[in-house]
Amino acid sequence: MTGYRHVVAKDDYTDLASGAVLRSAPGFPAFPVRLISEIFLRALELRGGDTPAVVWDPCCGSGYLLAVLGLLHRREVSSLVASDVAENALVLARENLALVDPEGMERRARVLEERAERFGKPGYLDAAASARRLGGLLTGEGG
Repeated sequence: MTGYRHVVAKDDYTDLASGAVLRSAPGFPAFPVRLISEIFLRALELRGGDTPAVVWDPCCGSGYLLAVLGLLHRREVSSLVASDVAENALVLARENLALVDPEGMERRARVLEERAERFGKPGYLDAAASARRLGGLLTGEGG
């Protein structure tokens, strides 16, 4: 790949950092958000047409890649399909893909706020604020 053609701006993807709002675990690395977006948009361009895409990740791991696509490209995605041979991966993937729904993101924000109160850690409040911003993104893109 020689340079970015679709995602030319270097946006701040802090809210999508794995481990804050989106779930992660050892052995389940995240993928660079800007690169995910660029590859997806190139695939859409190659496919042609303007109908939303079904996106399948056959080795989804934590579901991070699919969740990010669902959050950033809601209008271009008709459905997200995740599969993996590891059950522990699918547990994480289900949790992350639930965040592509505004209600799921709101639940995650509340859990993070409860953890902040329970453990007295401001990092959870920062993560809850990220979840609320992502929830706004979901609502703004059509829920």
